[in-house]
Amino acid sequence: MNATASLFSNAKANASREDIAMGLIWMVLQSIGSATILSSLESGIKDFVLIGNLTLLPQCREVFPAMEKLYGVRFRIPKYSEFCTAIGAALDYKRQAK
Repeated sequence: MNATASLFSNAKANASREDIAMGLIWMVLQSIGSATILSSLESGIKDFVLIGNLTLLPQCREVFPAMEKLYGVRFRIPKYSEFCTAIGAALDYKRQAK
């Protein structure tokens, strides 16, 4: 895996829209992974749960395992990860209603 900064270093002027979109997806996912790892420095936390609609992107199966190897961490994407925020909001509402 190349560093995020080099994602567009070899971009050609005639790159297809699909290639540009793929580069952007990789850059966003790597930024999420990097921010997650950096925010946990010195905490000892090595396991992270990813939630939200972006976890449905097939590129997650490439980006995050590569980052796991590079940084010695673990990213977990739970079943129905796209609904986790809504489930959490509903549970919190129910808790506050008591």
